[in-house]
Amino acid sequence: MNLDQANALRWTAAARGCYEVYYLTLNDLASETGYWIRYVVQAPEITKRSAELELWFTFLDRRDPEQSFGVFERRPLGTLESRAAPFRLGFGVGPVGGRRFAPAELRNGLARGEVGRGDRRVRWHLEWPADSELILPFPEALYSSGDVPGAMLYPYPATRFIGTIEIGDRRLVIEDAPGEQSHVWGGKHPPHWLWAHCNRFDDDPAGYLEVSCIPASADGPPPVHVLIARVHGREVRLIAPLDGSAATSEAVPGRWSFAAESERERIELEVNCPLDMILEAPYTDPDGSGCFCLHSDLASCRLRLFERGVAGGAGREPEWENVGEVSSEGCCHVEWGDWHEHPEVEGRIERVEAG
Repeated sequence: MNLDQANALRWTAAARGCYEVYYLTLNDLASETGYWIRYVVQAPEITKRSAELELWFTFLDRRDPEQSFGVFERRPLGTLESRAAPFRLGFGVGPVGGRRFAPAELRNGLARGEVGRGDRRVRWHLEWPADSELILPFPEALYSSGDVPGAMLYPYPATRFIGTIEIGDRRLVIEDAPGEQSHVWGGKHPPHWLWAHCNRFDDDPAGYLEVSCIPASADGPPPVHVLIARVHGREVRLIAPLDGSAATSEAVPGRWSFAAESERERIELEVNCPLDMILEAPYTDPDGSGCFCLHSDLASCRLRLFERGVAGGAGREPEWENVGEVSSEGCCHVEWGDWHEHPEVEGRIERVEAG
C-alpha cells in the first residue's frame, strides 16, 4: 500500500451506516499551542438522510487555556471532491443550494481550510514533507476485506508541519511543528475508547508513540489495543487480539495509566492533562446515536519500555528490565471517549453554521 492508497476515500455513494475521518494533530512549540483538524464524511443509516461533510478545527493554548476553543461546521455532500491518485479530498465546491463555502482540501503534504465566524473564524494552510513511512497496524489484506470494524492507518505518523494558522486577527507562523496526519473509518464508535499520540519527546528526538485502547465492557466488543512505539531506537508493536499481548488500563478525564506486554516486551504509559486543557467534542454516529470525545493536544506523558531478562534459575520467572524511558511535556495528544457527557470538563467544541 502506498500513500495515495492509504489516504484514498473508502466511502462510496452507495455506502450507508459509516463514517470516515482524516485528522491532523500538531504542536507549535514556539507559542505552546496545539491543534486538531478533522475532515469528515458521514453516511447515516437512515436512507432519507443524505451523507454530509464536517470540517473541524480545535485550538488549545497552554499559556492561556481560557483562549482554547473548537468549532465545526456541516456541509452538504455536493461540496465534496475526491481523487484517489494523486490523493485529494476537497470540501468547498460551490455554490450548493444557493450557498457558497470557503474552500478546504487535504492532499498528501498539504491541508487548508476555513471555518467559523468573528474572533473564532479560523483559517489554516499547512504543509509537510510528502514522503513518509506509512504505518499499518493490521495486515494489509484486512483493510480491503472489511473484517476490521474500525480501521485505522497512519500515512504520516511522525512529520513536521510548516505554514500559517489564522485565528480571528491573530496570525501564527508554524515552523517545524511535530504532529501526524492519519485516516480512520468505521460504522460506530465503541462504548469506551482511549487514544494517545506523541512524536515530540524531550529526551528522544526519534521517539514515537501511537496507542489506541478499547477496554472490555459488558455491552461492547472484546478488549482491543494497538500500541506502536519507538523508544531510544527500539521498535515495539503490541496489537491485540492479533499477537496475544495483554493490557491493563485505568482512566479518568485528565489521567490515563496503560500497560501492555508480550512474552518479551512490556510498555508502561502515564498520561496527565489539566482539565482546562481538554475540550469535549460531540459526535453523532451513523445510527443517529451520540457519543462524546474528550480531546487535548497539550497533555504530558511518560513512556517506559521493559524487556525480560535471562531466567534466574530453575522455576524462576525472568524479571523485567527497564531498557528505555522517554517523556513529553505538553506535546502529547490524547482522547477519552464514551457515550456520556462530562460536566467536569467545561470546554466544548461547538457547531457553527456553514456558508
